[in-house]
Formats: sequence, structure tokens, C-alpha cells
Amino acid sequence: MRRFKALLLLLTVSALVVASAVPAGAAKAEKAEYLVAECLAGYASPADRIWFTGHDDKVVHIRGNAPVYDEFLLIGGTWEKIGTNTVNANGNGALVPWFEGQSWGTFSLRTEGPIGDFDGSWSWAEGAPTGRGSGTDADGRLLKVTVGVDAPIPSSLPAPWLCQMVEFLVIDPHA
Repeated sequence: MRRFKALLLLLTVSALVVASAVPAGAAKAEKAEYLVAECLAGYASPADRIWFTGHDDKVVHIRGNAPVYDEFLLIGGTWEKIGTNTVNANGNGALVPWFEGQSWGTFSLRTEGPIGDFDGSWSWAEGAPTGRGSGTDADGRLLKVTVGVDAPIPSSLPAPWLCQMVEFLVIDPHA
């Protein structure tokens, strides 16, 4: 009987703690999705290190590659440049004829308009159809990134063959 009362007391206290942690009428986080065209604009710096291993040196290792991408958002029927994304990229894989393997790194997204400025990290597993990343801004908003989204690349962009489609999900927990 004593154990039963102790268990009942523990469950009651736990329920009160949980109930007090979620205030009545708490607002849900605000979410906004953006489909962005990301186009290679150049490099902030060349790769720090590149070396080859494996049979016939077919595996390439890349560290500290720093591509810079221009970000384009569809605004009023026109793809407009809204900012840049500077990436630090690392990877291990094969060049057959392009890079196939795993890659990872960081990003520094600077945009005007509704998306904002975010810093974060990303990774792309070997054989995965898309890469994933996340970051935060100075206001505590979260950015979830999906790179390589299966969507048509607009031919009106400056160099569509150097572009990929990216989905940004901005989550504002304070809204």
C-alpha cells in the first residue's frame, strides 16, 4: 500500500510539472517554406587540401573547399537575387566523372527579404538524393535546409547549368 501511495504521489507531481511547463494558450511556432535556386558564383578560397587514395588513386579527399552561391527567390513571377551562401565543404568520394561520395561542412547564408541570415552545418550522405542542413540566426530562428530538391531549374537564371534547387524551412519559435 505504501508503494502504491508513493507511486501515485510521484505521478501526480510529474503531471503538475508537465502541466506547468506548457503555459495555457502557448503559441505554435511559425513556419515558412521557400524554394530557392542556388547558383555557383565562384569560390571564396580554393580547397585547403586535396589528396587521392585507393586503388589507382580513385578516391579523392577534399578539405576546406569554399564555394560561394548566389541565392534566387521567385518574387512576382521573376527570379530575383536575394543574397549569397558561402559554404565550407569537405568530402570523400570518387570522381566518376563528377564527385560521388559523402560530403559535409558549414554554411553562412546572407539574404535580404523574408529568409534572413543564418549560420549552420550540412551533410550529404553517399547515394542520398538530397543533402540536409540546419542553422540558426541571431533571433533564435531555425533554418532547415534540403539541397538538391527535385524541381525544375529555371532557364531564366544567369547560368542554370551551375544551379540546384534548395528548400529552406524557416521556423520562428517566438512567433
